[in-house]
Amino acid sequence: ALLEDRGPVAIVDPQGAAGGFGEIFGFGRADLEAVYGQDIARIGGGSERNNAGLLLASVTGLSSVINNVPATAMFIPVAEAMARRYQVPRARYLMAIAFASMTGGMCTLIGTSTNVAVAGAMEQLGMEPLRFFELTPVGVVVAVTGIGYLLWGAPRLLRSAPEQAPVEAYGLKPYLY
Repeated sequence: ALLEDRGPVAIVDPQGAAGGFGEIFGFGRADLEAVYGQDIARIGGGSERNNAGLLLASVTGLSSVINNVPATAMFIPVAEAMARRYQVPRARYLMAIAFASMTGGMCTLIGTSTNVAVAGAMEQLGMEPLRFFELTPVGVVVAVTGIGYLLWGAPRLLRSAPEQAPVEAYGLKPYLY
């Protein structure tokens, strides 16, 4: 099991810690890879850029209606599967979904904790509180621009680092028993 319940504390086993966090949110790793990964591949065809665009659009859309951190975590297995499929370093997709999730979070009030905190502070200062979709016009422009950059600009400007095993890549070795 990914989580072992010990009263008020849950312990994550080493394999689960290195494998992604999709299971915490009710999806098994294989389910995410199979369902989302196959749908993205079917709709996007064989093109890596099309499939990457669909992945980033999915993460962005989800992170606009839930917090961006769990949205990113849910798509880690899909991003890793896509990296394996196209034989590129995982970081290429993992960084992209993290940034896409942040831009998606800018689209609504609940997308990021910062938006919620600012809305609360505004209300405490006697200002009119932010409405749920008040940030959407600016957020959508930022999200579309960000996805465009991630698809066309970033791959040309960023060099790929050599691939490492997940335990080494995430620096988990000191925490495993």
